[in-house]
Amino acid sequence: MITATLRGHDDINWSAAFSPAGRALASTSDMVSLVWDVATARKNQQTIFLPVGPGDPGKF
Repeated sequence: MITATLRGHDDINWSAAFSPAGRALASTSDMVSLVWDVATARKNQQTIFLPVGPGDPGKF
């Protein structure tokens, strides 16, 4: 059952994982990682991965 739609990524979401206690959800897209509060469906943290060098897309 879907109870909330989390909007924050501008690109395809590649993965998502819940914290062990189930209170947070981490999601990743091409260059952005977001951490969500599950109870409020709001972003807690955002990390943007920047390219390291010429031609390096900065992906893992």
